[in-house]
Amino acid sequence: MDRISHTTAVDIGGGRRGFRSKDTVGGVPGTVLTATHMNATQEEMLKIIESAGFAPDPNDLTQLAQAFQSGALNFAVATGTANAWVVAPALAIAAYKIGRALWVKAPATNTSTIVNANLSGLGDRRIKKANGLDPAVGDLTSGRWYPVFDDGANLCVTATLPSDVRTALVGLTGNCLLWLDGTQLRLSPKNGSQLIVSGVPVQIPLVGPTLSTAGNANSTDYFIYAYLDGNGDLKLEKSTTVFTTGVDGTPVKTGDASRAHVGIAGSNAAGAWEDSFTNRLVRSYYNRESKRIFNRFTADRQTAAGSGTPAEINTEIRCNFICYPDDLIDGFATGYCFNSGASGTTYTAVTYDGTGTNNAGISAVFGTAGGPVAPHQQISGLSAGRHYATLTGYNSTGTGTWGGNTSSAPSCLLHLSLR
Repeated sequence: MDRISHTTAVDIGGGRRGFRSKDTVGGVPGTVLTATHMNATQEEMLKIIESAGFAPDPNDLTQLAQAFQSGALNFAVATGTANAWVVAPALAIAAYKIGRALWVKAPATNTSTIVNANLSGLGDRRIKKANGLDPAVGDLTSGRWYPVFDDGANLCVTATLPSDVRTALVGLTGNCLLWLDGTQLRLSPKNGSQLIVSGVPVQIPLVGPTLSTAGNANSTDYFIYAYLDGNGDLKLEKSTTVFTTGVDGTPVKTGDASRAHVGIAGSNAAGAWEDSFTNRLVRSYYNRESKRIFNRFTADRQTAAGSGTPAEINTEIRCNFICYPDDLIDGFATGYCFNSGASGTTYTAVTYDGTGTNNAGISAVFGTAGGPVAPHQQISGLSAGRHYATLTGYNSTGTGTWGGNTSSAPSCLLHLSLR
């Protein structure tokens, strides 16, 4: 449509062509109403009325208003496939334009995070969430209406989608703690009482579910999962299957998203759950608590290991623990050691899983008089599961002796902080 175009048209401001009235006295003719202009005005309005589904009615002067009010020009039932929509509004769109809003009915539930829509045959545009991210699988449900906004590059669904809800709930759930209650594991509410299970928040009972040692193998680590049984009750199960991150961002059992990961627990040599000062073998995924671990030599221990070949002094001082990669383990030792030779130097280090001696944390004493043991070593990034800290030692010459609460030297103690 265009403005009136005739020699009698006048500039009504800003270069816009418009109409003037006839001035009979002044001899100025009025602007001529051309057929082109009148037909364009008529057809422009009728295109809106007819595209909205109305038949022109000479006795109804509200049809244009009704057409706008109906919203019929701003929606389309998409066809095509789950991940490739064909969108054909009643009034075809001539070009994609930033700011355009449209309601679209999904043809099928999306099975991919990459979903395209072809609007009025203009070519594919990606469908995105309101935050510009791709929708999660299953976000766009078959037969559901979605408000879509053209941001100039994509068609953004401005409605809240299931993945948005799940993301929001992640910060409001996981209000629990896995701990050792006597001989059994228990999941209790902490800092709230919600846990996402199978994608929905579940209330954790005040007296939470337990897990016994039945079926435990000796010295084995288990990933602990919460699930809902057939009655809708929250239960715990153990598995050697590792956890992964689910589509909602919460940890779930690999291959079974109905199992929510809540912690790791290890059995001791007798198959029992244990969370003692020397064996911290229960670790909650949520609301992790700081734990102290320590062990000691019960007799003088020796190694003649030479420079460059540190050796574990004795396994009895090992501190066993279960951790996650983002846990920080801070280890240090106290006690006394000495060398068998007057000119020999004995070195002591805290090591994890028997490897990774860091020269920055080594303690050294000289000669037969010896001195205090004071190595210090921190570590993080260990894999999820069981690990141990121990003392390793080596000598420039001779043999090193570490105290075991005898008259020759005070006992060496290994201290760990897990947080």
